[in-house]
Amino acid sequence: MDTSGVKEERLWDTKALVGLDKLAKDFVKADLDKMLTSHSFMLSMFQKWDQYKTEKIISRLTNTKYNALLLEYLNMRSAELHAGVFKPHFN
Repeated sequence: MDTSGVKEERLWDTKALVGLDKLAKDFVKADLDKMLTSHSFMLSMFQKWDQYKTEKIISRLTNTKYNALLLEYLNMRSAELHAGVFKPHFN
């Protein structure tokens, strides 16, 4: 019986728990909730999100509670792209 997939999955879960998974760390539920109430915190988190491809961001925000955040981020990113001021640093 091949259990390598299970071991690999556990390894990734462990990385997220100890803060080694930057993507997971940048989309923690507590931070997302704080972004809904603090505009300045939201903008600082959006800067962190700029290092990810749009597909990764969308995949992390599947809860409809965060649809407004996602829409605002995508609108800001699109405006920056069109203005030529967006500087992506993709992971």
